[in-house]
Amino acid sequence: MCYEIWFPNRVEVGEGIIGKLGEKLKGRKVFIAAYKKGARSSGNLNRLIGILDEHEVSYILYKGIKPDPDIQCIDEGVELCRQERCDLVLGIGGGSVLDAAKAIGIMVNNPGSVREYQMGEKHITQRSLPVYAIPTTSGSGSEASKVAVISNIEAGVKKSLAHPYMIPGYALIDPELTVSLPKELTYSTGMDALSHAVESYCSLNANPITEAYSLKAMELIISNLETAVNCPWDLKARRNMAMGSFMAGVALNAGVGAVHILAQPLGAVCGISHGFACAILLPVVMRKNYSYCGERFVKMAEVMGLNVPASSGEAAAKAVIDHIESMRARLGMPSRLSEVCSITRDDFKDVMESMKNSTSHIKTNPRLADEKLLMEILDEAV
Repeated sequence: MCYEIWFPNRVEVGEGIIGKLGEKLKGRKVFIAAYKKGARSSGNLNRLIGILDEHEVSYILYKGIKPDPDIQCIDEGVELCRQERCDLVLGIGGGSVLDAAKAIGIMVNNPGSVREYQMGEKHITQRSLPVYAIPTTSGSGSEASKVAVISNIEAGVKKSLAHPYMIPGYALIDPELTVSLPKELTYSTGMDALSHAVESYCSLNANPITEAYSLKAMELIISNLETAVNCPWDLKARRNMAMGSFMAGVALNAGVGAVHILAQPLGAVCGISHGFACAILLPVVMRKNYSYCGERFVKMAEVMGLNVPASSGEAAAKAVIDHIESMRARLGMPSRLSEVCSITRDDFKDVMESMKNSTSHIKTNPRLADEKLLMEILDEAV
């Protein structure tokens, strides 16, 4: 078996370490990618701006990023970054902001629109500007991955742009930046991270390195998600969730499965948030997959602290899935797609069409993810 693993060049973790950025960025001209005015990152953004101003760091603030960033906001950010001759891109926010920062950083040095690269018409050849990724959620793992998900409104798809050059050079993980995250976002982003951990562990491309990251991510997320939701100021839980999200992001080197094959087109067609799509689909997909990777569920049950016979993949699968669904119920979170968006079975055809144009390249689900299986998953999840 041959495999390669890509990591950020540098990772710093700790409460309050955002305060060190002023000294690190002296002498640079920084392009800051952030959510539009009034979005949830505003408190953290103001803190960052204060630190940069205190240290007289030159910066341009681009608050044009919205959830599920589209081609227009990326291209406009690239043009501004070039015009201002910035030499570093810094993203502070959730997965959408970090994805946008990575896309802007790579596109500054590669000609044309990001759409051409997203749709395979052009290929990345030049390295990115240096990218600093500062997550304010514990979910996407974008600070550790080579992927940026971009909405192509014209084509009606959410489709990834991916290249090793897009991995951030520097990831700053400060758990203090996540404490203001609302309950539903803490849960939905946390479940996105859990789905990364589970799917990468069960992936056909899993290897000893990604497996270690997947399992530790599962352990951290399962043990801390409820506390983070119910006690948002618990810094130990927030720290463990931040590390679980980052480690699951590293594990994405192995790829994902049917949860993500469907979550992106569901977002494009029905407008459901990525985190809630993953949270609802994950138990359904695990049920469909367990007979193809039963031994994996035994180890998952172990790291989740569940007492099941070591020889029974079926018992382990039931225990793991029941545990995830029980946690969802205790937190009062939705269990059906129809609870969070207007999807009906009449929409399945559109979801399948969007899938063919965006995520049909994903071939790492342990069970063949053909249209029949994907339709069964949607039918059970709706």
